[in-house]
Amino acid sequence: MRMDPEGSDREYRRALELESKPGHRPHAPHAQFLFNQRKLEEAVTHARRAAELDPTSPVAHISYGFMLAMSRDNEARRRQYIKALELQPDQVIARFNIANVYAQKLHVQRSHG
Repeated sequence: MRMDPEGSDREYRRALELESKPGHRPHAPHAQFLFNQRKLEEAVTHARRAAELDPTSPVAHISYGFMLAMSRDNEARRRQYIKALELQPDQVIARFNIANVYAQKLHVQRSHG
């Protein structure tokens, strides 16, 4: 099976046009697709929209945080993981990623000081 990035993007964009239908949330998978295509700025935009549309989803906040990691916005990234933990305190992935944010911050401090 041959990959068709242009066709995939076209279909995701069409799904976004249909967004007003109840229960229809195409932003999260489109963010992942864009991330895989190395279109990081667009991926962050769609991940943010997914979290806005489904603010009670820990997974949406974790995904948004992950996309923010690629943009190196560690504080915004940490806030998304915190939101995920507020929604689901036993969320292991969010805890791991918060620890990773702090470890990166410590590494940067040590390398500059």
